[in-house]
Amino acid sequence: MPTDDDIVQRAIARFGPVLDLRERPQDLVDIVRAARVDELVSPDGGAPPGGTPPPPPPPGPTSGQVTDVRLEEVMDELLRLRRQVAEAAGDVASLRGHFGL
Repeated sequence: MPTDDDIVQRAIARFGPVLDLRERPQDLVDIVRAARVDELVSPDGGAPPGGTPPPPPPPGPTSGQVTDVRLEEVMDELLRLRRQVAEAAGDVASLRGHFGL
């Protein structure tokens, strides 16, 4: 960001050693605009201070995404669970018979 002295020196170099703002008030507007543009432009040619930020990381998996599973694996797991449920139901029936329920 230019200092006040820098702005004054640039204005003197551009508009001469004497400014007559009554005769040419637009000169003051030009000086202010030039100073504001210098403040907005970064010294490295337009990149934000500190350089360009790194890109964001790729999005993670959502709750609807699952790993690749084959249909046979799903069916095998369902069959295993069905056998466990049938075995547990048999155990419950056996306990009921034992206690006379």
